[in-house]
Amino acid sequence: MDAYNVLEELGADTQINERDFNKIKIDFQNSYLKTKRYEERIKKHRRPIEVKNEVLHHLYTYLQQICNRPEMRDIDEEKNSSGYVTTKIGEIWKSDKNIKTCYNSIAEYCLLRSKNFNLIAVHIAECRAMNKLATLIKNSIGKDNKPKIMNNKITTVTRRNIADALTTSNLSYSGRLREADFLNRLYDLKKMSSTDYRPEYDTAYKDVLQHADNNPGDWQPDWIFTDERFNLMHCSDDEYLKFLIETLSPHVRPDNDDTEKMLIIHNKYLSTDGFQLYKSDEISGKPVFNWTKENSGYTQLAAKATEIKRYLNTEYVSKKIEQMNKAILTDTDVALGTGKELLEVTCKSILKAKCITTDKAWYLSQLLKATTNALDFKPKEADDPEAAERSIKQILGGISSIVQGITELRNAYGSGHGKDADFKGLESKYAKLFVGVVAEIAIIYLATNGETEIVSDSEDANLF
Repeated sequence: MDAYNVLEELGADTQINERDFNKIKIDFQNSYLKTKRYEERIKKHRRPIEVKNEVLHHLYTYLQQICNRPEMRDIDEEKNSSGYVTTKIGEIWKSDKNIKTCYNSIAEYCLLRSKNFNLIAVHIAECRAMNKLATLIKNSIGKDNKPKIMNNKITTVTRRNIADALTTSNLSYSGRLREADFLNRLYDLKKMSSTDYRPEYDTAYKDVLQHADNNPGDWQPDWIFTDERFNLMHCSDDEYLKFLIETLSPHVRPDNDDTEKMLIIHNKYLSTDGFQLYKSDEISGKPVFNWTKENSGYTQLAAKATEIKRYLNTEYVSKKIEQMNKAILTDTDVALGTGKELLEVTCKSILKAKCITTDKAWYLSQLLKATTNALDFKPKEADDPEAAERSIKQILGGISSIVQGITELRNAYGSGHGKDADFKGLESKYAKLFVGVVAEIAIIYLATNGETEIVSDSEDANLF
């Protein structure tokens, strides 16, 4: 049974009413399923999902055939252009909210184009019937293929709260980008399926572009959070956090105020599950974000790292800072060793800028003493700048004893020495203290010295 069979039985005398139109759609669905022996095969097959996939594949092919029928081509003689009848009927429906049903939209279309109503209505009925059938089967496959339950810490309650808060705050997740272009930064949309049966929207990219960007009223404002293709309500915590971080990217959201509003929403709800987004770097003066477990100390350390890179911004330093911060919770001996290296390169770079020769045999405490003596710590607004500088250098001198203790810790736990297979590193709380002290010392020295050029590997072979 197809549209041509139905039209042959109807004849041309009477225009079908809306009730008949809806009944014809149901008849098309039942006839198709009967032809495919769908229910019988589903009950008998050991893997019903294979039957569903087979039928769904045929449905999509058949839908394209329906859309390519001559009766389904829309010719606009005034504009000398052609398209699809389904597209034009959709445009008519959207343009007038007084048109309540598809049946009425078809009637308006037939008046506009001087078409035979029954001819168009029956072909549209078959098209809509097959499209709905495809959607129902696709959804049932989705239920059969439910992803494994992941051990996620970020609950669906938190994810729903973030989605609702963004919607009510009128904050678009895609920022200044089109939704299709934003999502394409995270997913290969051109390889993902479309929810639109029409051949001109056969990929997820074209689908999102048409319904979310070109016709935003087609889908709900929070559609992205419930679309099964992206699975943001149930995907892994890593994938979900990657999505949230992208919403804060300078490429997506150049307005710092807008970024701050979204960051507040994200962290308000993420904190209930023990997560936090924090500023980890900058690009062209704009913040770049990452995520961490709350109370891990990452946020404070990340702020210090950003400050250090303002003065000593090289790939080497950036890599060492990232390595040091990540190792605090996972590999404390690496954190200690990397922190010492960072402090060495800071001191040596400053001394090089001051044209002060260093001895490769110096301990870190000697490098710190030489750096402290080389810098001008006189407070300009002090009544007695000389006395103030002596006090400051006396305070900084106390750092040497702290560093000496840390160096001894490094000798026992650090990454510079070979360890047995059963070696256990220092507790993370001590590594966090050490990394915090290293960062503060580096900031004091670099802020006093100003922008500093890093020493090269060839100039200091023992740097590593």
